[in-house]
Amino acid sequence: MDYVFPKDNARDAMPGNKQGVDAELRPAQIQLRLAEIEEAYHVMTLINDGQGESVAKARLRDKDEDRVGGSSRRLKKIVWGSGKDCFHLQQVTMLGHSFGAATTVEVLRHKSRFQHVGQGIIYDIWAVAIQPPEDQPDHHIRAPLLGINSEAFMYWPDNFEAVISLCWEVKEQDQLAWLMTVRGSVPVSQSDFSLLYPRITSLLLKMTVNSRRVIDLNINAPPPSF
Repeated sequence: MDYVFPKDNARDAMPGNKQGVDAELRPAQIQLRLAEIEEAYHVMTLINDGQGESVAKARLRDKDEDRVGGSSRRLKKIVWGSGKDCFHLQQVTMLGHSFGAATTVEVLRHKSRFQHVGQGIIYDIWAVAIQPPEDQPDHHIRAPLLGINSEAFMYWPDNFEAVISLCWEVKEQDQLAWLMTVRGSVPVSQSDFSLLYPRITSLLLKMTVNSRRVIDLNINAPPPSF
């Protein structure tokens, strides 16, 4: 992995950091992610339209020396036609964890830019990275929002208050906002880490709930009207 740390504030992601979140790096990081989401959706649209071959031909990682992080089989044996008409590309649910949840908020606020997104789910959102709403009437969340917190994140007061504020932002637009906390869970409970390493998660990270139970609750959490 490569890490990019803010200048003179390498611990900006740590709770209680007096300098706070970096005001230059984090907004730029969100904008980069928005561009990546747009590009991924564009590629999926091409594959769904039966143009997978053109996607493969446009790939720049085709030489052996450029195969870092890629498959040794490349894309040559993929039957691209099998992907035609296989994706649901409208009313997409945008979902993110931690900083990805902050990205999800920004996607939902840019409805004109991400018209295919119909609702959002945020897991343990890193609330200090949320960008403030722009001074425009339409730059607010106008879609249903489901928030799922680990218990550890619920006890982070500033973060929890920001999540509550998001829920009110959604409700003020006459949309459904639903927030829940999984008792006994920790941030890694939202991923497969706790399934793979239950003893580490329990002994070191103090998770008290069954890891499979957390995943079940995450999957079955949305209310019927969501």
